[in-house]
Amino acid sequence: MRIFFILIFTNYNIVLVNSLETFPSGAPSATVSTVPATAVSLELATDKIHVTPTLFASKSGGIIVDMAYRPTPTPLIHLVRFVSRREWRATEGNGGLLAQGYHHFRVWTTMKAPQDI
Repeated sequence: MRIFFILIFTNYNIVLVNSLETFPSGAPSATVSTVPATAVSLELATDKIHVTPTLFASKSGGIIVDMAYRPTPTPLIHLVRFVSRREWRATEGNGGLLAQGYHHFRVWTTMKAPQDI
């Protein structure tokens, strides 16, 4: 599966990493996390993905998208806010969940979903 993924996205500079401590071509400027929030830890733990501020070492800043939406904030969102660099933006998963719901409401009903409820 990894080889298939890499072959499809080679033109987009997507790099799979084995660790969040070092990066083969410099720190990322965009990160999308799709793991459950309970699988991430700010503390070194053997059974979780250890996330440290090195993830935010890009001097140009970037964006973190965490598709997990509970607990709020997730450990990853908490870390980006703790690091509090203005160059970094964090987006929580509940926004993505709502956007999916609005889109599917329109697909199923052909009406625009009410978004201010």
